[in-house]
Amino acid sequence: MRQCDLLVKIDAMADASSKNDFLEPPRQTGELGRLGPYRVLSIIGSGGMGRVFLAQDTRLQRDIALKVMNERFAATPNSRHRFLDEARAMAAIDSDYVVRIYEVGQHNQTPFMAMELLEGESLEDRNASKPKFSPSELIQLACQLCDGLAAAHARGIIHRDIKPANIWLEVPSGRPKILDFGLALAGAPAAQLTGRGSVVGTPGYLSPEQARNERLDDRSDLYSLGVVLFELCTGRLPFEEKVVPMMLIAIIAHQTPSPLDFNPNIPLPLAELIERMLSKEARDRPASAAELKQELLAVQESLLSESQAALRIVTDSEITKTGSSLNRAKSRPERVPLKWLASPVALSIIGGSFLTVLLVILGLKVLYPAVDIPATDNQGRSSAVAAPKSLPPLLPGQLAALQLQQARLLETEIGVGDLGEVTFDIVNQAVGREDDPVRLYADRPTLVACQLYLASQNGIRRDGYAMPLRRRPSQLPQPGKKTSCTIHFETATIPVGLYQAIVALETPRGSVIHEVALPLRLVPNLRSEPLDGYEIVRTWTGDGADTTVGKKSEKDLGVAKSLILAGTADDSADKQQLIFLKFDLRRIEGLEKRMRHVVLTLTLAEPSPQEMFAVRAYAVRDRIADDWKESGEGRLDLENASMVDGFGELDFLGTSKGDNTGGVLSGQVDSVRLFGAELDDAVRSAGDFLTLVFVAAHTPSKPLQFVAKESDPEKAPALALKLEAESL
Repeated sequence: MRQCDLLVKIDAMADASSKNDFLEPPRQTGELGRLGPYRVLSIIGSGGMGRVFLAQDTRLQRDIALKVMNERFAATPNSRHRFLDEARAMAAIDSDYVVRIYEVGQHNQTPFMAMELLEGESLEDRNASKPKFSPSELIQLACQLCDGLAAAHARGIIHRDIKPANIWLEVPSGRPKILDFGLALAGAPAAQLTGRGSVVGTPGYLSPEQARNERLDDRSDLYSLGVVLFELCTGRLPFEEKVVPMMLIAIIAHQTPSPLDFNPNIPLPLAELIERMLSKEARDRPASAAELKQELLAVQESLLSESQAALRIVTDSEITKTGSSLNRAKSRPERVPLKWLASPVALSIIGGSFLTVLLVILGLKVLYPAVDIPATDNQGRSSAVAAPKSLPPLLPGQLAALQLQQARLLETEIGVGDLGEVTFDIVNQAVGREDDPVRLYADRPTLVACQLYLASQNGIRRDGYAMPLRRRPSQLPQPGKKTSCTIHFETATIPVGLYQAIVALETPRGSVIHEVALPLRLVPNLRSEPLDGYEIVRTWTGDGADTTVGKKSEKDLGVAKSLILAGTADDSADKQQLIFLKFDLRRIEGLEKRMRHVVLTLTLAEPSPQEMFAVRAYAVRDRIADDWKESGEGRLDLENASMVDGFGELDFLGTSKGDNTGGVLSGQVDSVRLFGAELDDAVRSAGDFLTLVFVAAHTPSKPLQFVAKESDPEKAPALALKLEAESL
């Protein structure tokens, strides 16, 4: 039986062989060392937040899993305190469906958690290797997970990364345990990085609000659980994009498929509940894990009732065939032979009766067109609830008090393929209750829809780039109040050019109540597009140079094959290793007038940390002489580059972000890019030479390394210049 080598499975794997300096020396053979009362025997898993060890509690003589906070985070008092506070909250979770915490504490300034050691396998492995779950088994599993989530949510802990790999199935009981609250503890971006920010979690299981990097509540975990159920039912995720940005766009803006689209054998009540769990808006999902469990039990009861009804039908049929129901048959009305129903006389009677009823109904509709036939329940009683289709359509004038204000685009210039965002307020300008459309039409299932259109310069207006926001009366503001809304839209299929982004407030049937237009420019995506047609200037061009500078690099690193970043702008100089680049621009004629835009590129080298990173760039301008050298006499070193200690005095050009999880960026030529108006201005005004300095935006687990010109000239740092053709 497998041990819990996946007890805490952390996506971004770190170097498991790193030193365990926080441990006391081993006292027995077979130990890595001691941490207080725990004999640390071996490492189980590791990642950005910490490491997990197989250990033995010397007091109770039992094996446990020991999670120890990463030394880098443990060095910060705020991080330590937060780890301990939230770990203690986790330890207070009383649920059989959450991994149990035995002890929380710190030893020699190192926070740790002692957890139960489990046997079994993850739900991910179970789903891959064994027969699929039956609907009943699936509902039972989901109910147990709801109990675990409800217990965590009651303590104010949102898991943030519910997925099959973080659900453990114990043996022999098969009971699920929710694992790895590492992201809940981190409480900060930790997993994937997009062009405009970062999000927490595993891409395929992210809720839309996670993908938008918004504030989360308990219902985010319910969405992720819905993805798990979808996957268990269909064998696939709702969205399966190959790259993270496209996955985020799909989660936010694309229509969520039904599990029935991929497996028509799923019971309809279960499929509909999964669809509700996967609603784009959190308010449309079950309100809590406890409420979701009740809905799951209702689905189970519905399926059981259908099963029992089918069993009764089969049983009755079998009894009739054997002739053992003679006594029961006497109490029933005599059945009409089916062959009589097919006779000409019967067909004439049935057809005439049906035609008569149809004519009566049509006559009533003609004579009384405004009268709706009341709905009735299964006992013939009239229902007071009107069907939505029976409500007369709303007109724009009836909803004119609802207006749009404060509309703005997050960015008015967007690279094709990036995600756009527009925010706006819906304001209720009604004077009082008498003209308040929210009150007057409170019975409507949907009162307004917010739609996004893009209009090109030739006046063609298109939609379909974003999901419309539909609002019930209860979601709209009272008179004199406002409510804020956000629409995210994709741009992958939009040609480069100028547009008007039009936000329209519409009736449910598409009539415009009010709209606002915002200027939008779609530009080539400098983050990923090929740099064909660009003029490339690398650090080996002319008298260019690249080097690492810092106290840790006092030896001559100008001829090294890697450029190294360590420390941040806030660290002291003795902890920093900075990268300096010099570009020789003298061979570009008329650069100031001809340049349209520029992209600075770097190539990540091995061994760089397989995690997210962010690098800040500054223009040094005249603070360092243009004739500085990489090596030998006059080389740039910490002493003659000391004026950069104060980064606030330099010209900040921007931050380049990337995600090297799994080593996907290492060696990819020019994959780390920086661009923007600040860099454009710095190049235009540079003169013959441009010197840039780079510093890490946050401390990675180990230094970042980039390819230097001495290693591979075609991967050396570069400026890619988009130039206008020279005039004749």
